[in-house]
Amino acid sequence: MRDRKKRKGGGVCIYVRNNLQSYKFYAIEEFEIMWVKVCCQDNCYFIASCYHPPKPRYSVTDFVGQLCSTIESVIDCETNPIFLITVDFNFLATDFLEEGIWVKSVSSAEYTR
Repeated sequence: MRDRKKRKGGGVCIYVRNNLQSYKFYAIEEFEIMWVKVCCQDNCYFIASCYHPPKPRYSVTDFVGQLCSTIESVIDCETNPIFLITVDFNFLATDFLEEGIWVKSVSSAEYTR
């Protein structure tokens, strides 16, 4: 769990079943981004929980850069990593995730009836 300091609301959390091998491998104080690596059978999943507040106290460019650099580091160091990135971006454009080799976006809006 990573709670916000000196601000109301927000914070990120990832729950992992206790019978799965997992560890928190990256979190940074400035941003509400937490990464957990979960290994199950022959796969390693890299799970991020991210929160970008509507009125951030940091540069949006720095937030995006931090998220992208972590993804690139995992891609450089791991064989066939699988990513699951859960986010509340509060209207932050997500084009940067869909460029290049990275991510296909699945929005909850696609599943509404």
